[in-house]
Amino acid sequence: MGTVMEHNPDCDVMDINPEGIRKPCNCAQSSLSQPTKKIALLYSGPVGEKIRDFLRRDRGLIIRECLPENWRNDYDDLGCRVAPAWLRDLAPDWLICAWWPIIVPDCALICCTHTINIHNSLLPWCRGKHPNFWSIIEGVPYGVTLHEVTRRIDGGGIYVRQSLSVDWTDTGETLHRRALDLAVDLFCRSWPAIVDGTIRPGAPQYGGSFHQSNELESASEIPMGVTTGREVLNIIRARQAYRHAAWFVDRGERYKVTLTIQTDDTPKNGPAHPIP
Repeated sequence: MGTVMEHNPDCDVMDINPEGIRKPCNCAQSSLSQPTKKIALLYSGPVGEKIRDFLRRDRGLIIRECLPENWRNDYDDLGCRVAPAWLRDLAPDWLICAWWPIIVPDCALICCTHTINIHNSLLPWCRGKHPNFWSIIEGVPYGVTLHEVTRRIDGGGIYVRQSLSVDWTDTGETLHRRALDLAVDLFCRSWPAIVDGTIRPGAPQYGGSFHQSNELESASEIPMGVTTGREVLNIIRARQAYRHAAWFVDRGERYKVTLTIQTDDTPKNGPAHPIP
């Protein structure tokens, strides 16, 4: 079960003013001039922990924190029919999902005035699972998006999003690692303007793409039929993440494939290596 946290008044977060110019923001001071906000923070992993630490610095927030194992225990007991008592009692102004791996049901969403989720894709592309993989496979933009939490998975109105450049040297792992850093940075820069209403969510965006976990394994297979070199390379580098790899089967034997792609700085008009 989550607990109410104390807050450190020291804060060196960078804010963005209405003119788009960054300036130092003392969250402790800024919150004193605003009503206290009640926050339900659902978080996991390093991204969630960094955002938790960022929010704890603000004395103007009452925060109730919950980890995935606590959330699952709550819903095992309640059968997912009603929100946990702590969430109903808190009636949060904001529900924040910080790298949260579990779908939040309607019975929990109706307890919250506002919601925000951090998703590691440039929505509406790559909604759902493994967006770092699918962005390479589909050749679509990649980045991080802050959006409303709704019944439609990763389909709520977008507060803000930021793209990451992608080139041939990237793999599923490098994109994921870069998204971890961007997720924290984008939230911390945008939160002051979101919470005070300067940044509001836009209309939900449709189109794009959506993927589930059970699609990943079959999409990681390199077909042995007619396939372009680009398609093969994209499958290999997309699946190359944290000891995972693309694979193919030949004569009943399964093989894993990894690769390294790097920029070739050899002069274009000269041979790759000296001729002996």
